[in-house]
Parts: sequence; C-alpha cells; structure tokens
Amino acid sequence: MRCHSRPQKKGANKKERLELPVTIDAMAYKRFHQKDTAFCQAISEAFPEGRQALELLGSSSADLGQRVMDKAISDAGWYMDSLIAGGAPTTSPDIVAEVRNNEVSSSPYDFSSAEEASLYIKKTARFLGADLVGITPYDERWTYASFYNPQKGTSLPPDLPFTPKSVIVMAFEVNFGAIVGKGYSQMAITGASLRRFITNIGYRAFAAVNDVALSVPYGIAAGLGEVARNGLLVTYEYGPRVRIGKVFTELDLACDKPMSFGVRHFCETCMRCADACPGNAISTEKKPSFDVHNECNNPGVAKWAIDAKKCLLAWGKAKSDCATCITSCPLQQNRFLVPSFERQGQPPHDRTAPRHDAENGQAFRVRQLLRQKSRDQLLEIITEP
Repeated sequence: MRCHSRPQKKGANKKERLELPVTIDAMAYKRFHQKDTAFCQAISEAFPEGRQALELLGSSSADLGQRVMDKAISDAGWYMDSLIAGGAPTTSPDIVAEVRNNEVSSSPYDFSSAEEASLYIKKTARFLGADLVGITPYDERWTYASFYNPQKGTSLPPDLPFTPKSVIVMAFEVNFGAIVGKGYSQMAITGASLRRFITNIGYRAFAAVNDVALSVPYGIAAGLGEVARNGLLVTYEYGPRVRIGKVFTELDLACDKPMSFGVRHFCETCMRCADACPGNAISTEKKPSFDVHNECNNPGVAKWAIDAKKCLLAWGKAKSDCATCITSCPLQQNRFLVPSFERQGQPPHDRTAPRHDAENGQAFRVRQLLRQKSRDQLLEIITEP
C-alpha cells in the first residue's frame, strides 16, 4: 500500500526526487542476508580475523593513548542499548519477536488524514530525541533476506509481526569526539518509546536499529540525505555525523520524497575519506560502479562499495571503533573548518592535493571555500544542475 505524498520543506539547494537518486539494476539486485554483515561474520567465526579484531575492541592501550577511564565511559555509553536492543551493531531480530505479544490499544485513534498522523508522529519522534525524521513506504527490498543471530549461529526467516505500511526513519546527530555507544543508546530509547506511543494510539509497530533492514536506503527514501563515498548517509543538516533508527508501523502515513543536494557530485571530486581511511577500505574510483568486494556487499546497486572486512580489521588495530571517514568529511554543519593539516599546509597524503586540484578546477574552489569556512557557498557549487 502506497503512502500519501507530502510536500517537503526545502533547503537552499535540496531538490526533491520522485525516485531514489541511486542507480539500481533490478535484474542483478538481491536482498542482503544479515549473516553477511562483517560484524555477524566475525562473531560467528566465519571471519576469524574479524573475530580477533572484535576481541581487541575496548581494551585499553597506553601506546594508543587509551585509558581505563576511556573504556569505562565507552561501556557506559552502550549500556542502554545493550538493555533495549541487545547491542545494535550485531543485534539479531529477536527484538521483533518481542513485539508480537505487545498490547495494542483496542481503540485506534481516528486521524483526520495521513498528513495529520505524520505530523503527530514527527513531533513525537523529535520530542523523544530524534534530530531528523522522515517517512517512507515499506519496501521489502531493504528487509534482510534472512535474519541472523550471531551469538547462537542460527538463521531465521525474514518473518515480521505484520506487513508494515510505513517506515519512520530517524537520524540522531553524533558530535565530534562523542562515543559511539551513546548514539546507539539514544536510538534504542527513542525507537522503543516511539513504538510505545504508536501502540498506545491503537496501531501495531516495532522498532529496529541495525537489525531487520538496511538503514541507509531507508534514510535516502525518507528524504533525510544521500549516500556518500564512505558508504554512509550524508544529511544536509549534519553531514555524515548521524546514526539511523527505524520504526515500522501499520499506520497509514504521509510520506516524504527522496532529496538530493549534490553529495555524489561532490564525492567524485573530494576523496578525503578515502585518503584518510586507515584500513584502505574506501574506494578511490571516481565514479560509483556495480563492483563489489566480497559477500559483505550486496550486488545490483551503483555505489562506492566499502570493504567492510578491511574496515573491521582497522578497528582491531586501533582497539576502538573508528570514525575517520566521518571526521574527515567536509560536509558537516558548522564544521567547514580547515583541518589542522590544511592550516599547516600539509595534506594527509602527498597525493591528495595535487591529484584533485589538477584534475578538477572545482576541487580547487572547494579547497578555497574550506579555508574560508563557507558552508553555503560550498553547497551551492557542489549542487548538480
């Protein structure tokens, strides 16, 4: 069942799209199996090197500048997520099963329209802690082809408690230097609370973080942003500094449209995240393609495929989760500041500045604007015609 269309509030350079701003080969595309995520493979020991990397995470290392206090606060940040969502990065869909027995009010609230329902949903989601909220129709393509419990080593059929009509997609801003777990805990709290709100007004719903379905495609479809070279959702408001949570519901809602504001066009030139990645896990090809690295990538989507196994191994070497592809990205609200290597006149790698400046005059303008700390001008010149 299709959601009702709803006008989007536009930013200066945001353009509505009738379809996803991503090329999909319908013949080649296959739904992704949850067991093929790098985390699930590592925990299930299908990826032994990844398992070793995971075991190193959170261990303090004086050589890397980590302290016992750092480990303690990191663990505290994950605490609510572990209670509510079972540990989001590797969670199985057992949380979905719990919703089967949830009580739903026997007197559904009668909204005057799908638009009114969406208004209440969005206001409530923001009140409960979401920074951005978008709504899109349920799309089976993004639901995992099979669910997986890595702790038990068992696959489960992709059975949902009901067939959703709408998916509420929420983005949560992550500040520089903030521990990852705190963001996941906030997602778990807000998702569970919003689900409770929906069941209180008489409609079925369940919340998900990294489980049940792919988050980035839903974020794109809900108009929250575009996918970037680093494989992350880049939002107009916060760049890639967001985590994504989802609530699936039978409630008929007015939906948002996909948006574009030049992220892909910019990523073709920038490549800063690829240069900065300690695991060399990010593509340096100029254009997106249908190429994949391994089973951790699903085929049929034109993108810069991330080598998730290399990424996880880099985490193990650092003994901590890595956010270099986020902190190195220039597309961040109020973060169009010249990084230290720019101020000192030293690029992160010798090949970065001359390669991009020589190949594309626009890249030189981008670097000039970065020095001028002008976000609006930067967004203006990267927007595709």
